Amino acid sequence: MKVLLANKFYYRRGGDCVCTLNLEQLLKDHNHDTAVFAMQHPENFPTPWSKYFPSEIRFSPGPNILETFRRPFGSKEVKRKFNALLDDFQPDVVHLNNIHTQLSPLIAELAHRRGIKVVWTLHDLKLLCPRYDCLRNGKTICEACFTDKHKVLENKCMKNSWLVSILAYKEARKWNRERLEACTDSFICPSQFLADKMIQGGFDRGKLHTLCNFIDVEKCADAAYLKKDYYCYIGRISHEKGIKTLIDAANRFCVIPSESYENNPLSVIESQCLGTPVLGAQIGGIPELIQEDFNGLYFRSRDTDDLTAKIQAMYDAPFDHAAIALEAKKRYNSETYYKQLIQLYNL
Repeated sequence: MKVLLANKFYYRRGGDCVCTLNLEQLLKDHNHDTAVFAMQHPENFPTPWSKYFPSEIRFSPGPNILETFRRPFGSKEVKRKFNALLDDFQPDVVHLNNIHTQLSPLIAELAHRRGIKVVWTLHDLKLLCPRYDCLRNGKTICEACFTDKHKVLENKCMKNSWLVSILAYKEARKWNRERLEACTDSFICPSQFLADKMIQGGFDRGKLHTLCNFIDVEKCADAAYLKKDYYCYIGRISHEKGIKTLIDAANRFCVIPSESYENNPLSVIESQCLGTPVLGAQIGGIPELIQEDFNGLYFRSRDTDDLTAKIQAMYDAPFDHAAIALEAKKRYNSETYYKQLIQLYNL
């Protein structure tokens, strides 16, 4: 089978990029032909497919600023280069990942018009929320745009800027639910939480398939399960990750603390595969990954008191680290993922 993978970046920038790169390797390991479509970027990994990549865009003054504003709506450059890639590679499946803004859903329509199967893994809530994270002004959980995209304008959700919010609103209106559903055969939701939110936003439940992310568990084979008495935060240093709540708790006490709708964080999956229990915020898809008193605990998001108490409880709990790793490796194994993915490709 020939599979064309699309993601806005082709280097290890975030979880979506890591998942795309892992999927590419998984497909190659099973003797599928793969091609890649991404945006030009100085940190991209070398690939023979880069000649098809559209130019890099940045939302800052520069010679490419007109292309920057055209790109989210589907630019001529993306259309020309993606069509050239389709002509030369002739894929059986186009598997989309994070494509909004830098590439745009235009590529889904171009593939669909040729009768190519389109599968789309959703790494966030962008199809429901123009901000992608359901945070009003970066602070308060908000689902208003699920049914009324004009709310992104009313609340100036994008960087508290009228201009950026107008662009986000127009992008959401152009790539609306009906249009996206028409050109996509299957949406992969890495968490049941995300699938439920997509249904809440009006998407056809028949096109939604829950399939948890995977990692290469072989890299965890030689892990030592002897743990020391300290915590490690792994993640982006940004407001929605709950850093302030974690620091406030740490100041009382000498940890996925998210305050936004996390989907299926690799940081939890990787920790468990190494036998490390996880203390996670009870928000988004995080609770689906945690079995309390077996591989971790969760606390009320934004609640410093509860986080402080649960940190103490984690220290006192007798976790079986080897058992955590064994269960996680079975659950997040790439072969388990592959079998379900191929069924979707063949639907």
